[in-house]
Amino acid sequence: MTNLPQIQGNFQTMSSREIATLCEKEHRHVLRDIDTLNETYEKMGLPKVGQGYYTTPNTGNQQYREYLLTKEQCIDLITGYRADVRIRINRRWQELEKATSLVLPDFSNPAEAARAWAAEFEKREQAEKAKIALEQQAKLDAPKVAHYDLVADRKNLVNASQVGAKVGLSAVKLNKLLDDFGVYNKSVKRNARTFNLWFIAKGLGEMKQSEAGYDQALFTHKGEAWVIEKLANEGVVA
Repeated sequence: MTNLPQIQGNFQTMSSREIATLCEKEHRHVLRDIDTLNETYEKMGLPKVGQGYYTTPNTGNQQYREYLLTKEQCIDLITGYRADVRIRINRRWQELEKATSLVLPDFSNPAEAARAWAAEFEKREQAEKAKIALEQQAKLDAPKVAHYDLVADRKNLVNASQVGAKVGLSAVKLNKLLDDFGVYNKSVKRNARTFNLWFIAKGLGEMKQSEAGYDQALFTHKGEAWVIEKLANEGVVA
C-alpha cells in the first residue's frame, strides 16, 4: 500500500477507499456499509465516522465523498466481513502504527543531531562487535561440531580390525581374505581400501573419512554378519 495514514488531531484514520482496496470491494459498497454503521452509532449516541472528499486527475476539481475511519471504527465495520478480510485490515493497521511511531530526530538542532549520530554509530559498532564475536565463536566450535558429526556418522559402523577380532583374525589377514572375496575394489590404487559398489549397494559397508581425513572402509552390522558368515562358509573360521 502506498497510502499513508490520515492524521486528524491525535487520531490516525484509514480512508474508505483504502478499506475498499484491502477488502477487494467496490468503494460504493464500503460507503453503504459505513452509512449503515453511522446509523447504528447515532442510535447508540456514539461519534459517527467522519466524512471527507477527494478528487481524481481525470475529473478535474469534481469532488467525491469518502469516509475517514479510526481504528475502532474500522474494527466495528469489518466485524461482519470474512476472516481473511479482517486479517488484512488488522495487518495494515499494524503497518500504519509502526510507520507513524518512528520519530526522527530534529537535525536542525545541532545537539539533537549529534546525539542521533552518536547513537547510530554506537548501534552499528555494537552490531559489528557482536558479528565478530559470533564468527570467532563459530571458528572455535567448528572442530567440536566436525568431531560430533564424525562420531554420529560412524556410530553404527565398525572397521576391519573390529570385525577380525570377533573371529580371531588380524585386520591384515581379514583384508586379504576380503580381497579374495571381491569385497574391495582392486582397481582403486590407494593406500586405503575401497569397497566395491555391490557391497555398498547391499548396505553391507560405507565409505567414510577418518578424523585425519583419510578414506576408510567401514562395515555396517549387516556387513559384519555377512563377513562372519562368509568366513564360516569358506571354512576359514568355525
